[in-house]
Amino acid sequence: TVRPHLEPERSVRDTSLQRPGRVRRVAVLGAISLPEGGLLLQALAADARKRDLPLHFSIVGFSDPALTGGLERAGVTETGRYSTDDPTLDRVARAALQIAKTGRHWEDDEFLDLVTQVSADLVLLPSIWPETYAYALTLALRTGLPVAAFDLGAPAERLRGMPNGHLLPCALVTDPAACNDHLLAIDITADDGRARLIQAATYESLIRDYYDLATRHSSDRGAPANAL
Repeated sequence: TVRPHLEPERSVRDTSLQRPGRVRRVAVLGAISLPEGGLLLQALAADARKRDLPLHFSIVGFSDPALTGGLERAGVTETGRYSTDDPTLDRVARAALQIAKTGRHWEDDEFLDLVTQVSADLVLLPSIWPETYAYALTLALRTGLPVAAFDLGAPAERLRGMPNGHLLPCALVTDPAACNDHLLAIDITADDGRARLIQAATYESLIRDYYDLATRHSSDRGAPANAL
């Protein structure tokens, strides 16, 4: 099994604007490539335009340059790279460096500001492959908005049972029209008692309990506390 990654406990910052009746704005997070659902996102936006649906998609982040042109033509907007981006480091390394220097995760703060800027009503994680954890999901949950993802991989395990989590059938990956219909059917005004704190997994010993590198009897191994 894949254990929950080690993350700091984070609070939720409500980014909802509560403007019922307008175009439903869907935020898609991070660096969007083919595995993260780039072509599917293009198909969703193209279907919304073709059927004149009240849906608009915004990438809070950026897309693979090979996909950017098609996404733009379909009507998908992008906020662009985060101000903290360092092309020589991956996202996890950047986050670790920021926390070590400042004690805070500044990329999180910038991301939440951008979600408000695009007036998002809900967050979609369009990844079409089974990710093992998805830090983007932690960011999505921090918005306080409804979060939709396909029912596969670790994101589905983490979202299942969350009051603002919405799992989409995997068959919708090849049916953008039906997927858009599902997104429009999500009740974004429901007072569903969303969590105010994102609990994170904690481990008494990373070497023993997370990496499982120590030799010990399996029955003596403790489970991570507060695991999602």
